[in-house]
Amino acid sequence: MRERGYKEVRYWVPDLTSAEFVQRIRQEATALNAADGRAGMAEFLDEIQAETLAEH
Repeated sequence: MRERGYKEVRYWVPDLTSAEFVQRIRQEATALNAADGRAGMAEFLDEIQAETLAEH
């Protein structure tokens, strides 16, 4: 392969079967799901506040 102009490159990747990796992915997925649930909350509260202030 070197004669054809290729260079060897090695990559280190997480061991997808390790308990540590699985736990970390679960924690990150839980955090992402919680963030998705809160994503529209600020906009919702801003709309309510704007409507309330407009009524007065």
